[in-house]
Amino acid sequence: ALAGTLPCGSRIVVRWRDPRAGAGLSTMPDVSATLLAHAQDCLDGAGPASPDIDIDAAWDEGPTGIAIAATLGGPMSPASRAAWLALAKRTVGASLAAAHATARIESLEKSQRLQHALYEIADLAGSGLEMHEMLRRIHGVVGGLMYAGNFFIVVYDDVRESVRFLYFADALDPYVAQPDVAISTEQMPNSLTVALLHCGADAVTPRTNAIYPYRITGGGPELGPGRPRRSAGR
Repeated sequence: ALAGTLPCGSRIVVRWRDPRAGAGLSTMPDVSATLLAHAQDCLDGAGPASPDIDIDAAWDEGPTGIAIAATLGGPMSPASRAAWLALAKRTVGASLAAAHATARIESLEKSQRLQHALYEIADLAGSGLEMHEMLRRIHGVVGGLMYAGNFFIVVYDDVRESVRFLYFADALDPYVAQPDVAISTEQMPNSLTVALLHCGADAVTPRTNAIYPYRITGGGPELGPGRPRRSAGR
């Protein structure tokens, strides 16, 4: 929209930095490296004016720092440049404010979905359902919040160095969980599950990069969240 209010062939770069959302960039095709760098300099409050840049400015919209730089494709009077810059500031500020409002709404909706899911899980925990059915439904609740095609719940005995899979679901692995069967960790030397349990910390781990001195093998997703929890200090 802003480009359409400048002479044909003009180029614009807008940069911003927000303490919550981080840095951002909006640009046109075929923008020169000089124009990109000058917009960054304006945002950083550094660098002298460049004769190759026709319009530039930096300002704050609340906690968000914004900079704009443009080269013109044709003549434009000083008064027209000033009017355009005022319009650009209002337009960019309004666009960022709308984006922040959308992000806040999405965050609130996510919090509400999470709260609802926690209530559902609490209800299931006290429902008296058979264990597998209860965990299957919990799996469904988690799947409503994020991708959970591969999902398991395992109990780790650090004294016997064994694990029991209370629940297991995998898009590729046909293994069926046997909650009463303890599996020695020695039988799982390349297991990401064992590595995560020994690490003892929340992690999103690449299957090809162990978080513990284990060589990770096997199929499945490239990334997966892992969350070990302790009971009575174990």
